[in-house]
Amino acid sequence: MAESKQYTLPNTEGRYVTVSVTNQSGEVYRLNNDGTRTIYADYFVENGNTVLESSTFSSEEFQRNLAQNSQGYNRTVSNSILDASGQTNSQADPNNPGAAGGSTSVNANQEITEQTTSITNFKYPEDLSLDQDVIQFTAVKYIPPGLTQQNASRETQNRTTEGTVTLPIQAQITDSNIVGWGEGELDEITRSVLDTSFELIKGNFDQNKFAQNLQNAAKEATKGQNKDTTLAILAEKIVGIQNLQGRTGGILNPNLELLFNGPQLRPFSFNFKMTPRTKKESQQVRGIIKFFKKNMAVKKDENLLFLRAPNTFLIKYLGKNDDEEGSNLKNALNKIKECALVGFDVNYTPQGSYMTFEDGSMVSYIITLSFKELVPLYDKDYENDHPIGF
Repeated sequence: MAESKQYTLPNTEGRYVTVSVTNQSGEVYRLNNDGTRTIYADYFVENGNTVLESSTFSSEEFQRNLAQNSQGYNRTVSNSILDASGQTNSQADPNNPGAAGGSTSVNANQEITEQTTSITNFKYPEDLSLDQDVIQFTAVKYIPPGLTQQNASRETQNRTTEGTVTLPIQAQITDSNIVGWGEGELDEITRSVLDTSFELIKGNFDQNKFAQNLQNAAKEATKGQNKDTTLAILAEKIVGIQNLQGRTGGILNPNLELLFNGPQLRPFSFNFKMTPRTKKESQQVRGIIKFFKKNMAVKKDENLLFLRAPNTFLIKYLGKNDDEEGSNLKNALNKIKECALVGFDVNYTPQGSYMTFEDGSMVSYIITLSFKELVPLYDKDYENDHPIGF
């Protein structure tokens, strides 16, 4: 993917960059002060014309100006599209006026600074910084596994970020690794039939030998005190009575074992209580609630024929001196793979009574998030890059 030089839009604060995804389409991002990117628009070429569509996560001002082509928005973005495709080099670097253009690194884990005008990056409380340990939820566009092969490199791909929420780490932090094991039975009569079926698969089936083996097995089973039990087993199969053989004082040995039957997906639950102290924090809390609700919502196509998967989430524990390389990403806590938000609950009256501030905001909120990882854990996930791993 090619990227344009950074540029500004008329009468707005902040920097923007255009990324060409294909020769015919791409995306426009806002570069936030905290180092994250927020997608503001998509573009595609249709019948030789470039069509711009604002993202649902862009600001209302951006959507209005883009729709009205105010202050040359379309022209400025169109120039950046050409720049991203290598056809022009006209955009100046807003960090160095008069320079030939450039870009700065985008680090989602840099120190959290003052909240920008972007409506998709939130933090609580408002004075939160990476001088304390935090947990960060990043919403990204879901990448389906496809029909031909499993997408094993999902987390290493460039992801389209839809925004972040950064909160203090909750009091209770747990994880639970689960593997699927179940009881399995294989009695001797079934085992003898399996032996014969294997011969059939190999093309070595001998009908006379099969009949003789069954006859010998029946004679062996009806010897001595096993006779009544054997008859009871046959009656169970014919009549359908449950556990009739148990009435004879014996049962067919099931050779019961605990057997591996597959991996399982890990669930994660987070609970946060947020009590805003200022009007700005009230806005942040309400924005956080809407952020999670919107990103977990099912997407509906324009033709209403199909539904698309919601956005998914990258979850990280961050602390002081953490960097994008992940060398210090809370080595004392577990890592989490990409997750789907499968449940989101809000308690608007955790104090037990209805109380609001003057602006109508609730005095306190409790949110509960239920996540589940998209893919299971395997032994190869436990490399030497983290003392605990997942």
